Amino acid sequence: MTVATYGNQSLVPDALGEAVLYQTTDRVELVEDSLNQLVVLTPTGGRLTYYLLAAWAQEGGGITSQEQFSTFLAATLRELDSPVAVTIL
Repeated sequence: MTVATYGNQSLVPDALGEAVLYQTTDRVELVEDSLNQLVVLTPTGGRLTYYLLAAWAQEGGGITSQEQFSTFLAATLRELDSPVAVTIL
């Protein structure tokens, strides 16, 4: 699951994408107002795993649209949801 924003979010008027990626089973509550998003998480089985992600338009190869940011988030979530398979020969 993701809480994410994209747009002009800094003192420099350029695009910035920010996201918190977390497991749906850990979410207790999602609270929003006109300026903020807050996700309240609780550990499942004594563990809590989450990821913070940011993308800035001015970084090398930067993400410059909300559509690109959404595509990047979807790809990142697919990677995190795919277990690593290791074969020892």
